[in-house]
Amino acid sequence: MRPTRHTVAIGVLIVFVATLSIVLARPLLLAGPILIGAWVLSRQYRFYSALSRVNDSIVVDQSIERPAVKTEEAVPVTLAVSLDQPSGLALDVAGGPPIGANTDDPLTVSIGPNETGASKTVSAKWPVAGMHDFTQPTIVATDGLFAETIGAGPTPEVTVGAQTSRYPDTELVVDRITTAMGKHVTSRFGSGIEPIDIREYTAGDMLNRIDWNVTARLGKLYVRDFESQTTRGTMLVVDHRTSLGDGAPAESKLDYLREVALATTDHVHEHGDPIGLLTVGNDGITGRLKTASSSRTYDTVRRRLLALEPMEAPDRPLRRSDGLGERLTDTDLRRRIERLKTLDRSGDFGDVIVPYYERQLTYEHRFEDDPFHSAVESAVVRQRAPVWMILFTDDHDRAELYRTVKTARHSLNRVLVVLAPGVLFDIQEMTDTQTVAQRYAAFEEYRRSLERIEGVNVVEVGSKDRFATLLSAMRQENRPSGVA
Repeated sequence: MRPTRHTVAIGVLIVFVATLSIVLARPLLLAGPILIGAWVLSRQYRFYSALSRVNDSIVVDQSIERPAVKTEEAVPVTLAVSLDQPSGLALDVAGGPPIGANTDDPLTVSIGPNETGASKTVSAKWPVAGMHDFTQPTIVATDGLFAETIGAGPTPEVTVGAQTSRYPDTELVVDRITTAMGKHVTSRFGSGIEPIDIREYTAGDMLNRIDWNVTARLGKLYVRDFESQTTRGTMLVVDHRTSLGDGAPAESKLDYLREVALATTDHVHEHGDPIGLLTVGNDGITGRLKTASSSRTYDTVRRRLLALEPMEAPDRPLRRSDGLGERLTDTDLRRRIERLKTLDRSGDFGDVIVPYYERQLTYEHRFEDDPFHSAVESAVVRQRAPVWMILFTDDHDRAELYRTVKTARHSLNRVLVVLAPGVLFDIQEMTDTQTVAQRYAAFEEYRRSLERIEGVNVVEVGSKDRFATLLSAMRQENRPSGVA
């Protein structure tokens, strides 16, 4: 509780009169300050009582019309306040739109001492994509002498998506994904429009499915089966382990993969298909959302994707080194093995060093499960109906990914792999075009090996500028010597 300016003025008056009575030796003048002080105390008690009733009965609701919007899209935001009965206090309630929201008018309402409610709706826009949290509304209650500020009401979230992709390089990838997903058909017989089989009539078949032309030709009743069209679930499996943080600031592997995953979510939402989400970190599954087709599910998938960040490097001491005291991660080992295999064409030096690195890598894998493979395996076991499974990851562990794709393909209709090649995000090595070209050629061979698995499609994401640099380097690498 804090005094208002009126209370301060009354306090000054009390002190002045009391001082005057002492100076003038008039004890009767002290009666005035005493009476005024008693009145102030009674007002303070009544204020506390009224404030307690407000706390018990007030209902504050701030809400946004849609929890998922696009940048610069106007959306109504409402602040509504109600009381069971007049409180006797003046109430000023301020809503809590997120920082960065632009509103056409302040989100505030005022309720007089004899009023029981008020509401206000303003239009809000967000210039920046991401997840934004409302703050709790604040209520300033006053009776003219005293004032108090309290908080009440919900703090909703809004997911703001970009009107256009922040990474234009991903738009072609999204087109390829949506084309690969195609129409949703199952192998079940039903009442669709595509005929797939003709068979003899059996008891219980519907008469309207009898093919009278074939029946007349063969002299027996035959029915025609059709392929039923239905919705199909889509499961997004998004890798956000440490290696997904590779790349320039705001252009990491995860940034590109997230953009494609968000666009894929929008595509699934447009078709009304169920969607689910599985996120995987260094130690395994970090989030799971089962497939569903409710608006809340789509919004939750978007919020979780926007909130996803690459995991920090593990704190545990690494067991491997290069023999000179430098500790190496799995990614370091694989990069060195790959470089040795591509650069040491004579094979003498590589034949000695590569097995040394591979033994350390094998040792590591013997003691640790592959979290991405384990997560996908658990999703396959839980999934009771065929789904599209889309894996968003990188190629930092190609053996693990190959095994994971094989596992995902088992009992599922189709598998899409959205891959962020490490060679496109290794900023330090982009100047060595020859090495980069050789690394990309090795990646392309690996990508083709994944696509040779039946029912698997692979698309890669990355900067067009870096890809153009790679193509130029590869043309130089393949040009015959002496040709300018």
